[in-house]
Amino acid sequence: MSVHVDSSIRVQAAFYYEVTIDGSVISFQECSGLTLKNDIIKYRHSNHQSFTHEVRIGMTTLPTLTFSKGIFEADSFLFDLFARTWDKAYMSHTDDNFDVTISLLDETGAVVCHWEATGCVVTSLEGPSLKSDSSAAAIEKLTIDVNTFEAKF
Repeated sequence: MSVHVDSSIRVQAAFYYEVTIDGSVISFQECSGLTLKNDIIKYRHSNHQSFTHEVRIGMTTLPTLTFSKGIFEADSFLFDLFARTWDKAYMSHTDDNFDVTISLLDETGAVVCHWEATGCVVTSLEGPSLKSDSSAAAIEKLTIDVNTFEAKF
């Protein structure tokens, strides 16, 4: 089976994107984890004629999103976001969790597609690796888990 691809349709570059966390646009060096996965259930009843399993779809695993960015002077947004987990009064209400939108942009800045994660919670904030013999930028990583996830094209 062959598939005809219209020559006017181009593959989008992955380097031009925008991330909005809790209403604030944040610039990240890297965004990863845009993965949905279905668990499988293998089933075989006792008098099945063949020696194989039936395969069924089980629970869907929602993504764990990871964002990396450089550390800038007086920029504590990610740490403040993580600090919410210490505030038990804040985290006791699931409708107080934050939302994340990741938008893939074309060369004009128009949104080609976007992913919406809602009901997000911070699970990890990793500081930079500090080395006295390196001149690399200080990078921090934020990891979040989501309650709902949707891709819109």
